[in-house]
Amino acid sequence: MLLALALPVAWFGSATPGLYVDLRLYRYSEGVYLEETSSLGLRGDVVTCVYLRVVMPEYARPLALRCFKGVPVIRVPYETLERFTKEWQSLLNSRGVPASSVSSHIIGLIISVHVINTTSGEVLYGA
Repeated sequence: MLLALALPVAWFGSATPGLYVDLRLYRYSEGVYLEETSSLGLRGDVVTCVYLRVVMPEYARPLALRCFKGVPVIRVPYETLERFTKEWQSLLNSRGVPASSVSSHIIGLIISVHVINTTSGEVLYGA
């Protein structure tokens, strides 16, 4: 069985700014992808563990490791990301990159996800 995982990522500038990751889980069956996000989220024996790492030129720094009951929308608060943005700007400035072009340089975010059946210990999805 082939497992597929989609990770739509969006940035919202609302009253609670941050990075939102809306997990959508799919199972491949008989030539089609079937979404299982809602049904897995309703089960009492499913836990989603998320590990985030910020990647900058010199390292990949752990940001968070958390487990959630069900399949949540994950929010990384802007305040958490802001310190890495400032560190990145400082690093670029120390290398002589003009402030006007700092926004065109990229910080990477690696998201690892495992959805686990807590009763059997089986990993249902992993990416």
